[in-house]
Amino acid sequence: MFNNVNLIGYLGSDAESRTIRNNSTLTVLSLATKRTWKNHETGDRESRTTWHRCVVFGKTAEYAATLTKGAHLQIVGEIQRRDFVGRDGAKKYVTEIRVHRIAASTAWRKSILPRPPHRRAFPINSQVSKPGSNSAAAVKEQRASILKLKMIGTVHAPWKRAPTTAE
Repeated sequence: MFNNVNLIGYLGSDAESRTIRNNSTLTVLSLATKRTWKNHETGDRESRTTWHRCVVFGKTAEYAATLTKGAHLQIVGEIQRRDFVGRDGAKKYVTEIRVHRIAASTAWRKSILPRPPHRRAFPINSQVSKPGSNSAAAVKEQRASILKLKMIGTVHAPWKRAPTTAE
């Protein structure tokens, strides 16, 4: 059995960072996750926000210290529960997420950045250097055959459906 948590949500406040013993960094994050469902009785959509206290140590904590309120994050870690004595002398318990990995979402960038240039599904230059075909005529013939293959549809992009013989 293992203890593994994967959360995706938004930071509710800027990261709080401090140095602890051995000059190690500790960063505390406040992550909000939202659950939405449809109420079967009323037909309305309802939601509930849950706040998670996330604790980060080491090099990951140094990165987490740069995060600001509103950042969209994916956090991978484990649930830990610890107890302490409060200022009033009473024993208190806290449940928190001990973070192992953080990934900042880049979904917002996709809408503003242009698409990368198209890569050829069948690069011509890599096919030119066959052993024994160093002459200019052989290279020209090989490029013509590759172009012919592209035109009849046997070379296709991997994300498209491969042509069948019936087409």
